[in-house]
Amino acid sequence: MSWREYFPEGYEKRPDQLRFIEEASELLAEGGIYVVSAPCGIGKSLAALVSALPLVEEGKKLIFTYRTRNQIQIYLKELRAIGRRREREYLQASLVSKQSMCPRFSGDRISYGALVRACRILRENSKRGKEPRCAYYSKILEDQERAMKLALEWSKSYISPLEIVARAEKAGICPYEAVKLIMPEAEVFLGTYHYLLDPGIREGLLSQLDIDLSECVGVIDEAHNLSTFARDLLSSELQERSIRRALDEVGAFGGPDADEIEEILLALREEFFPELSKGLKPGEPRRLDREAVRELFRETVGGIPEMVAKLVHDYGEYVWGERLKLGRRIYSYNHRVGEFLMGFLGAEGAQYARWAELEEGETKLELRNLDGRELTDVVLEGLHSAILMSGTLTPAEVHGQLLAFDTRRMKFREFKSPFPPENRLILVARDVSSRMEERTEQTYRRWREYIEEVLRTNRGNVGVFFTSYELMKKISGLDTEREVIVENRKTTHGEVIGRLSGRDDIALFGVIGGKFSEGVDYPGELLTCAVVVGFPYASWDDRQRALTEYMNAVFPGKGRLYGYLAPAITRFLQTCGRIHRSKRDRGCVVILDKRVRYPHIRRKLPKYFQREMRTVSSPEECGRLISQFWEKPRQGAYRNASPAR
Repeated sequence: MSWREYFPEGYEKRPDQLRFIEEASELLAEGGIYVVSAPCGIGKSLAALVSALPLVEEGKKLIFTYRTRNQIQIYLKELRAIGRRREREYLQASLVSKQSMCPRFSGDRISYGALVRACRILRENSKRGKEPRCAYYSKILEDQERAMKLALEWSKSYISPLEIVARAEKAGICPYEAVKLIMPEAEVFLGTYHYLLDPGIREGLLSQLDIDLSECVGVIDEAHNLSTFARDLLSSELQERSIRRALDEVGAFGGPDADEIEEILLALREEFFPELSKGLKPGEPRRLDREAVRELFRETVGGIPEMVAKLVHDYGEYVWGERLKLGRRIYSYNHRVGEFLMGFLGAEGAQYARWAELEEGETKLELRNLDGRELTDVVLEGLHSAILMSGTLTPAEVHGQLLAFDTRRMKFREFKSPFPPENRLILVARDVSSRMEERTEQTYRRWREYIEEVLRTNRGNVGVFFTSYELMKKISGLDTEREVIVENRKTTHGEVIGRLSGRDDIALFGVIGGKFSEGVDYPGELLTCAVVVGFPYASWDDRQRALTEYMNAVFPGKGRLYGYLAPAITRFLQTCGRIHRSKRDRGCVVILDKRVRYPHIRRKLPKYFQREMRTVSSPEECGRLISQFWEKPRQGAYRNASPAR
């Protein structure tokens, strides 16, 4: 069946969108993987659905995943439109984390593992009529037919998981368990990356869908995040204070094996951690050898490391159960300690690195994964076919190789930007750099001059994004009449959008890679200018050196590109991309780091960026070009600007 029968009526057909669909449809049918960098404005969400849904008609199931739950609304909207065109309703199931969908523990601070354990106990008790039990699950047991009917109604309404939570809570039933009832019949599943990448969660999902991974088509949005997300899933850290709190827990709850657990924790606190702490200095992490760490553990704690770690882990589950019986918040430091030690002592291979670091006067241990393919390759190899897409999947080949051991099934594509050049101004300053050797008082002063000039001349709200909080503090005290919003831990996306709405005189200060520079849309022209202060290389510390060396061993001669430059380019492009989200948007991007002009960086940027980027030599020239851009947005925007070299 042709994809043309799936394209919704009344939707604009964009040339590159149709090319996307043509190529993806053919590749999916052949069992391939389409790795595509498609800037905003192409319509890639609709294109991916239109390409994949014909395979659903043939019996496959579509698993659509994304980084954050905020992205689900657009997919539900497009799925509804396609359903109208096809004169049918696609049975879709959408979930966020069990924590976010649980009315029983709503508002409680509880770890995912603790909630899963508590949920299992409460469900079993509900089946047996024992206490404590879950009233929401008990309602489903009382009338499963009603729960399934409601879940089908929600599915056909294409509402978000959080709306499902609200309706289910009103109906007195568990939203998560209600949606699970219709999973075997679901044709499309929408959820966060965890549902594909976390092995336990993935197996649970496939069991609920009653299907094998090879019978699924995967669509992974914002795929530039995938490698880092996978590495983070396989990484963990433990603060020394957690050992003290675990000991307090043993004293409070006692129980089976309490004496043995106490001995283990005392040995960790008084011998293992002190030995690892010797010679540590603040800000200077020390890399640890796995076998040396295991030997030290055997000498100070005793026993087989994995078995001892599991004993502490299992005692933590006992604590969970006791807390549940008492109606207390469910958590366990013993579980946290045991789970960390299982990985820290057990994980094998060059892709794992261990560190000890002195932080706030206490030792922190860290296990970092350097190669997320341990998770991503299993998924990509197992799926029937897939689309990996992002607006900043550049260079696409690099991202593909960071996700799969064998890329022969992959086809790489980079689409040009659909935005009229007249609607966009990209300027790069030739006289500033965030390179550490060039961070002088003169550079800080020059940055301030550029930023103040942009704030003075740009029409509309301006986002100023720095490579770090430290740099942002260094360039504080700007002379501007604009209201300034500074990103901090408490600042929320909704709050910022609300303050930007209806205004054109705000300066939003944030950090590259932070909550306001990536994965956040500013609808319409809430932001009309992004100022990027510095090029966002990761700090060249022991951890970054280890990642680059590992990448060089895996990809000979390309370690710096794969482990250092490519991630920086992704963060950079994500920040620049906050301005142009639809073809009607107009705005400026001002880059305050001359290194973007260097050939080894410039050649890795999207073609439109290379073509449109213009150099300025002073704040005055920068301000003049911005003024000209807003006065004549569709002609003469780049007059008097020299091509970047």
